[in-house]
Amino acid sequence: MRAFLVLYLIFGSFILNSQNICGIVSFSNNPIKNALVVIENSKKHIVTDSTGRFCIVSPSSECLLQIRYPGCITYMQKLHLSKDTFIIISLQPDTSYFDEITVTDTRLLVSKKTDAFNTEIYDHCTIASSSAMNLFEGVQNINGLRPQLNCNICNTGDIHINGMEGAYTNVLIDGLPVIGGIASIYGFTGISSSIIESIEISRYPGSVLYGIDNIGGTINIITKKPSSNKLQTDVEFYTSSYLDNTMNVSMHKKFRNYGFINSINLLWYDKIVDTNKDFFTDVTLQKQLSAFHKSSYTFKDSSALQWLFRTLWEDRWGGQINWTKAFSGSDSIYGESIITKRIEYIANYSKPFKKLKLENAISYNYHHQDSYYGTLYFAAQQHNFYYQSYIKAKSKNMDYLEGITFRYLYYKDNTEIFNNSTPYSIWLVPGIFSENTITFSQKFKSILAIRYDYHNIHKHILTPRIASMFSNTSKTIVLRNGITTGFRPVQLFTEDHAALTGSRKIVIEEKLKPERSIAGYIAVQMNLLNNSHIKLSTDINSWYIYFSNRIIPDYNHPDKIIYYNLKRNEYSINRGISFQIQTVIKSFFQSLLGFSLLDNYVTQNNFKKRLMLSEPWSANAIIRLLLNKFKVEYTANIYGKMHLPKASELDPRPDQSPVYSVQNIQISYNFKKIDLTFGIKNLLNFTPDKGIPFLIARTHDPFDKYVQFDNNGNPLPTSENPYALTFDPTYTYASMQKRRVFINVSFHF
Repeated sequence: MRAFLVLYLIFGSFILNSQNICGIVSFSNNPIKNALVVIENSKKHIVTDSTGRFCIVSPSSECLLQIRYPGCITYMQKLHLSKDTFIIISLQPDTSYFDEITVTDTRLLVSKKTDAFNTEIYDHCTIASSSAMNLFEGVQNINGLRPQLNCNICNTGDIHINGMEGAYTNVLIDGLPVIGGIASIYGFTGISSSIIESIEISRYPGSVLYGIDNIGGTINIITKKPSSNKLQTDVEFYTSSYLDNTMNVSMHKKFRNYGFINSINLLWYDKIVDTNKDFFTDVTLQKQLSAFHKSSYTFKDSSALQWLFRTLWEDRWGGQINWTKAFSGSDSIYGESIITKRIEYIANYSKPFKKLKLENAISYNYHHQDSYYGTLYFAAQQHNFYYQSYIKAKSKNMDYLEGITFRYLYYKDNTEIFNNSTPYSIWLVPGIFSENTITFSQKFKSILAIRYDYHNIHKHILTPRIASMFSNTSKTIVLRNGITTGFRPVQLFTEDHAALTGSRKIVIEEKLKPERSIAGYIAVQMNLLNNSHIKLSTDINSWYIYFSNRIIPDYNHPDKIIYYNLKRNEYSINRGISFQIQTVIKSFFQSLLGFSLLDNYVTQNNFKKRLMLSEPWSANAIIRLLLNKFKVEYTANIYGKMHLPKASELDPRPDQSPVYSVQNIQISYNFKKIDLTFGIKNLLNFTPDKGIPFLIARTHDPFDKYVQFDNNGNPLPTSENPYALTFDPTYTYASMQKRRVFINVSFHF
């Protein structure tokens, strides 16, 4: 009897302390079958069924849950149980398996976050499909995104989302702002594709989570993570018939609790090319060196620390082909020379508690630019600091996210206009935000969020948003919709390269107010087929963004750029619809096809005017064919006609760009430890100088020495200057690089 009582007490104690843990395991929104579910330090384990579901009994109220599946990073979560628990787990890819399993070649190129805000996740393969060596070139394969060159001489560029100017694209690294202000002018080509694991795209304003500067869309760069348990060294070398040489060396290793990745990237392009014989460089010459380090450490209590460091040095120049640094600042031979020095640092610490999780993060970047644009000397420096702390908590049907932020921005340059507006040199922006997710059922959930910032110049900033997500029982149809807002103070001379070149006079008609936007969107995601042979999915997005104020540069006046606020009863609209279809056939075929219809305009005096350099439509394609160790990849984009800035009313160049396409093809072969890729970029040999009398106005007189002006400063037509032009390199929209052959070799040790 006593033995029976002891057994009863032991068994009863086990029953009282054990809890059921149930959930769903997925990868790229697809359920995973036979994923191993383990409770550490116990004999409890189980595998998921065909729908990705599992249910396991925990022997105690505290446990460490692990989910393991080949090709994915092991998921670990410490649980404090007081009742039965249901969790949804999305696994992330493990890059250490790239050469061992086929999941990397058959997984979807684009997936979506399981939230209501329609965030798209593009795999690194979208960049690798065209052997792009930096972020700027890599996004040309993404539907609705377009890399825009802003100068024919120094080749500065930004990234347009849905036809909106690059200043409206907020770029983050690992969820924190480090690219902004003056860094957005020359920063994108400095982000090597070798450090990018994936790219998250949000096509609408998102100031609630990301704060000011998020008025159009967001690109969040997810950097690679240390993954292999063995020390691995990768050496990559790229070159083309233009002799633009890039080399990247990286090392990474993962220990039990610690992992690191180190990377050094070198770009060397020193070949002068002038195919259109205008005696100006077609492509900017560059020397660039960047270093990247990332570490992560997991403590015994499951808290984690991660830090990232990146530095960049770049020396670039473009201009007349006989220019040397000895002519910097002189008016005899024209050149644009830019030396950039940049440091970035990110740190993140997360700590789980019994019923909540605390996240703390900081980011800091320093950017220094020393440059000449002809005779104009421009020197600037910028410090940007961001702090964020938030708490995640859960209840039965509610997820809570409550946080505080602080942003500090210091900017200084040597321009007279800046010296007359020194109060704008420092931003102090504390903020607080809240986001609550209400789960009504497995089919429907809604998100309510609001943020309050206090800007030391623009004072009170309130940015709310609301969204919802509905799906059917089988998750084959997911409907997302919402309303969100954005806010952006203008940093004119850190965003608009045309304001720096000196080729046009700057006119600011009034004190520039912040820009504000409100957006509504509907997105439908459909998984049409999903079996062992074929996967077929579509994604349809529509949006409408209303700008109550928008700072739009006016190029309609010769030799001037005019900036002003929108007046009362004036507004700007960005609206459109995009469609994307994705196909995977077994392990040998993969495609991603997209199309966007865009309408980007401003209404003034009841007159609708389409904005400059905004394409009315675009299409993109990625097609991959996998044949044993061979891989054939074809990428293409095509853009509709854009309005272009003419230098005068008599300018003979067309005021619209042609419909143009850039297409690439490459073939890769995998040896045991060597990846060899060769291919052709710009198959159709398109360059923007074709079919027009000239690309850069008055290349023979870049300092306007022979231009005659009237009393108002406007150029006059003369026998030497029949079109009344001044020197102007801003008539551009695409690269002057012609068809070229390239080779890319990677060694893995």
